[in-house]
Amino acid sequence: MTTMAHHEHPVTRAIAAARETFAAVAEVPLWPIGADQATAALDELLKHEAQQAS
Repeated sequence: MTTMAHHEHPVTRAIAAARETFAAVAEVPLWPIGADQATAALDELLKHEAQQAS
């Protein structure tokens, strides 16, 4: 993982951290995820989408 650049603004830091977090799991296979975890992951994505829309 690359070292995160120094970001002054909290929003910039949050976006950079989210990008790095998603990059860290981009190659993780989803087939072993259980139904409960898959539901929770989809629920979190829907919450994120709704938050971005408002």
